[in-house]
Amino acid sequence: MSAILRLSVRARRCWLLLAVALAGLPLVYFTVSLVLTVFPANADWRESATGIAVYVTSNGTHADIIVPLHGPTWDWRRRIPSSAFLLPLDSATHLAFGWGDRRFFLETPTWSDLTARNVVRALFWPSASVMHVRLLSTPESLPEAHRFVLEPEQFRRLDAFIVSSFTHDGAGRVLPIAAAHYSRADAFFEGVGAYTLFYTCNNWVGAALNQAGVTVGRWTPFEFNLRYHLRPD
Repeated sequence: MSAILRLSVRARRCWLLLAVALAGLPLVYFTVSLVLTVFPANADWRESATGIAVYVTSNGTHADIIVPLHGPTWDWRRRIPSSAFLLPLDSATHLAFGWGDRRFFLETPTWSDLTARNVVRALFWPSASVMHVRLLSTPESLPEAHRFVLEPEQFRRLDAFIVSSFTHDGAGRVLPIAAAHYSRADAFFEGVGAYTLFYTCNNWVGAALNQAGVTVGRWTPFEFNLRYHLRPD
């Protein structure tokens, strides 16, 4: 009996240690994100006085990148079919790009549609991704709009990163998701990569800014990790 009792005590201790370790994981996750924000990538980057204005905006949880619809070396009117939207593509001056979990995006158009199941599934099961594209005309008027100016080469790298985040068919065309809209001014497209706990929608924005050479946290799972190095417009 004493041997059985000792085994039982050891088992309880093991379960207790496991429970403590699991409870501490969110704190470790959060702390690492803070440390990697305080010690950012591209720390010596300085905003250009002239160039192409780009925005990062968020709803406090999810961040998007906003770029002009077209310019001297890029034209999204040739990359995205206007038929994917319920409004003409030319009605916009800018496009907002967001990347994220396919099921979460398509099943959660508003916060009232949020379910615990979708949250848990998005966080703990790697899942297919989508690109969410919105038509905009006055990005500077959006709440939490952070504006910065990129040199042409920096913008080229950012643009290439965004393009590479779309799935393309054999002819190089992006793949719209039929009848997937939040409003008349947005559309969804098949994305590249898997959404995971360690590569979130905000990690995607951070990776895009890093690619462009902008000062940004080295790991940005949360929206505030991005906002820390950006200034409001």
